[in-house]
Amino acid sequence: MVDINNDKLRRILNNINQDKQMKDQYESKWDRIVNFLHNNIGYKIAKVAKAGSGAKHTTYRKSDLDVIFCTSPNQNKKEVLDTIEDKANSNFSQVAEVKKSSNAVHINFHSPKCDIDVVYLTQKQFNKEYKAIKNVGRLPQFKQDAIKLVKYAIDKTVGKKIKSYEIELSIIDSNCTSLVGCVNYSVHHFTGRVQKLGYSIDDVLNYLT
Repeated sequence: MVDINNDKLRRILNNINQDKQMKDQYESKWDRIVNFLHNNIGYKIAKVAKAGSGAKHTTYRKSDLDVIFCTSPNQNKKEVLDTIEDKANSNFSQVAEVKKSSNAVHINFHSPKCDIDVVYLTQKQFNKEYKAIKNVGRLPQFKQDAIKLVKYAIDKTVGKKIKSYEIELSIIDSNCTSLVGCVNYSVHHFTGRVQKLGYSIDDVLNYLT
């Protein structure tokens, strides 16, 4: 059994997601996307917010930024995303690659590299997602730190086969009272999934030593 302890976890935590320059770049792009939504797509923006791990302060790296927004009144999702894709190509084609999926428009800036996912939600969906963001933000710091560490170890081992929100829920619902306890609980929570993917729990924990 791989042994993890508080000192080891704190050292790893200090080494991940410490890039201030990258953080500043994402803040700049966040402002740019908010202005773009308000001034270019032709819909009345009711609410806009950062989402995903970045908003919850539980990311271990700055790989992308999720932006969620809703309109007043609600609109047809496909039509809104089609409009965003068209307007984003007009505004950002020289500096970014623009792609559309069924759920979002992805604006991937080239230099510096910064990937933005723009997600349209109904007002009800937005409120639900925003509440989830706030709930994670109210967790004790050691639980937020545990989420970062487990995401890091899981991602290094099995990649995106286990989703970020699943890791968050495992720790939110736990009764753990320490960083080490939370990490151990969450990693072992996924034992069956990890083994099914051909790995062991020790493979995951090795990234936390």
